[in-house]
Amino acid sequence: MKLSLLAMAIVLAAVVLMTIVPVTAGPSDTWTCYLEPQDSTGECDAPTIVSVKINITHTGYYGWHDPGNGVCSYQDDIHYDLSCVNVTDVDQSMAPFLMSMWHHNGNFVRILSMNGLEELPIGVHTIANLTLECNSSGAPCFCNMTQANWEANDEDGEQVSQAWIDGTYTCMAEEKPDLVVEKSVTFKMNG
Repeated sequence: MKLSLLAMAIVLAAVVLMTIVPVTAGPSDTWTCYLEPQDSTGECDAPTIVSVKINITHTGYYGWHDPGNGVCSYQDDIHYDLSCVNVTDVDQSMAPFLMSMWHHNGNFVRILSMNGLEELPIGVHTIANLTLECNSSGAPCFCNMTQANWEANDEDGEQVSQAWIDGTYTCMAEEKPDLVVEKSVTFKMNG
């Protein structure tokens, strides 16, 4: 009798385990913003273009348990070390938003856009191209390109699930010769 109770408990535990619905992680973030290339390299007197991209994975409503609102607007501040690099231009002409603007604030640039109540379609979109210029006077330097004070919002102004991926910038040293000849001298041999 003791063995049959143990067998019955094992069978019951197995049935309970098989009927439990596996819990999976929720969908990925609705909005993921990143720089492309993530780790950029430039040289003095040669501008470097870095794209700010987003990946939209959801739009609309997914049911009562997960509203899953799409994105209608965003704001992003991209910070950098001004002694290494400067953002000299922001081109948002390709952005899938109705209204876009940017402002230079010393060691960071703020980019923002809105689309009224219209959500962005699912997919990867370029929201800006940044023109980076080395500020290091010919010496090599490295700095983080950090996204801060950011938000991506749905049509109600509520923030959606989001991820923001930082990048880096490296300014390469200008190659200079070790020996610079300023005068030439000619020797005449006797004989």
